[in-house]
Amino acid sequence: MAEFNLEKAKPDEIVTYYNSIKNNTKKLDEIKAIEKFALNKFNMNLFEGETTPKEPPTLGERAKDYGMSLTSGVGRGVAGAADLPFIIGDLLQKGTEFGYEKITGREPSDEFREGMERGLTLPIIGNLSERKVKPAVDAVLPNFLDYEPQEYGSEAAQRVGEFLPLAGKNVVTMGVLPALTAFFAGKAAEDTPLQLPVEIVTALVTPSLAKKIISPRGGQISGVTKQHLELLKKEGVLPTAGFKFDDVDVKAWEEATQAGRNLQEAAFEAFSRAALKRIGIDANRATGDQLRRVYDEMAEGFNSTINNLDTAANRVIPSKENMSILNSALRTYGGAIAPAQRSPIFREMYNAFRQSKKSGQSLSGDQLKYYHQTLNNMTRKGDETGDAARAILPELKEMIHRNLGAEGKELWVNTNRRYRDFLAIERALKGGKGFDEGLVVPSRLASATTAVFKRKRLFGESDLGNLAQAGSSVMKVLPQSGPAPRLLGSGAGGAGQEAARLGAGTYALTQDPKMAGYAAVAGTMLPSVRNNLMGLSVGQQYMGNQLVRDQGRLGLLRMLGSSTLPNM
Repeated sequence: MAEFNLEKAKPDEIVTYYNSIKNNTKKLDEIKAIEKFALNKFNMNLFEGETTPKEPPTLGERAKDYGMSLTSGVGRGVAGAADLPFIIGDLLQKGTEFGYEKITGREPSDEFREGMERGLTLPIIGNLSERKVKPAVDAVLPNFLDYEPQEYGSEAAQRVGEFLPLAGKNVVTMGVLPALTAFFAGKAAEDTPLQLPVEIVTALVTPSLAKKIISPRGGQISGVTKQHLELLKKEGVLPTAGFKFDDVDVKAWEEATQAGRNLQEAAFEAFSRAALKRIGIDANRATGDQLRRVYDEMAEGFNSTINNLDTAANRVIPSKENMSILNSALRTYGGAIAPAQRSPIFREMYNAFRQSKKSGQSLSGDQLKYYHQTLNNMTRKGDETGDAARAILPELKEMIHRNLGAEGKELWVNTNRRYRDFLAIERALKGGKGFDEGLVVPSRLASATTAVFKRKRLFGESDLGNLAQAGSSVMKVLPQSGPAPRLLGSGAGGAGQEAARLGAGTYALTQDPKMAGYAAVAGTMLPSVRNNLMGLSVGQQYMGNQLVRDQGRLGLLRMLGSSTLPNM
């Protein structure tokens, strides 16, 4: 007999051949293949005894089928969730009766069943073995919850609908994906004892896998870190994925390629630019010439403002508070440094302040400019003299400020804020060499702002300090702990592991040494491919995306309970 050509056969020929072999247990695979082919091509269900092709459903009929399947699935999910206590109670009762029968060897008595009923009855909920919601829905919409999908696809849509009511915000990862994977896995194990366990396990595993694939570190950015990242983003600073998650491995992957290192450098330079723009430098790195220009501009602004003071009106006179703070700073300075090493400016300034307060005569403009310029220069020192200058200078600035007009006060405050930022940035730049040369490194700026911005009374909070805090929190330099991170990132340490892992896994699945060999070769290339992807902007966006956050396992279990258990 010639081999039957299924692809070219007409419907009546398929029916004839199918009837000739349908009882042949040796041809079960061929029988299933013919049934599937006839259903897909001719809409003819040979298993149900249909022998003539049916007209394919119209677009409207298919839309109605899918709509009914989805909505009935949602209804089943809602009803199942509401009836879940009763469903669980019913399972408990059946399980107990099954155990009773296995132990005693006889069916449970009516008295035993009645006792179980009483034990599963709660004052508010009632009998946990009796469903409440589904019967109520059936009374209003008969057969709605029991709607039978007409196609494979609409059957899948119904399952998705069952999962949706409890999916929450993560509709895809907690609703659609686990529903579909559980459905298809169940179909693969259909008519076997493993069908239900396979569906449950697949649904439980899917959200975690989806989260791992879609958002490898989803949900890890929150709280203060999230606020810092938002601040940096507003400033045009985009930290790499390694910086975002403070992940040594990811940083190592970034450092393994030139592209990755470029991204890290770009992040540091963007931060540096954001800091430098506060003092009037439009560049990624600061040069000595730029810093001198900014300093000269501020010195000129200070002097021009002081020149506008009306010293002849005898108004620029130290207050009691000014003198108190000056005395305290000088005592601290005197106790920290030998008399021969003390700067004479402090004693000279103290005497002038005391004389002005005693006589009621204003300090002159020349005196104010001299003291202000000298102390400004001293604040740039990192020794005891610098500490004393930083303690005393604000009192002088406050005296000048309260004797200015409205326009002069605004200019004075803005110039001093700029100078305060200048001092912090200048301190942060000191010692930079190589990669760090001219670069405002976040950690150094954070330390500098802490040292410089001790007084907020006159010039307020510093947004540079906020920027420094955000940058130092997120953009931590990769620790230099030996060659391990570099080897990890370069793939020298990981290629062998990946090759062994993929090779062994492939062989376990296929039992084919040739395929295992191919997989092992591919494994050796994975670290290099991964490293290069991490160095690209698309790889950075993928690693850093937060599209999928942490899933609630309790919600998934409720979904399974409301969708799977009622259909057992």
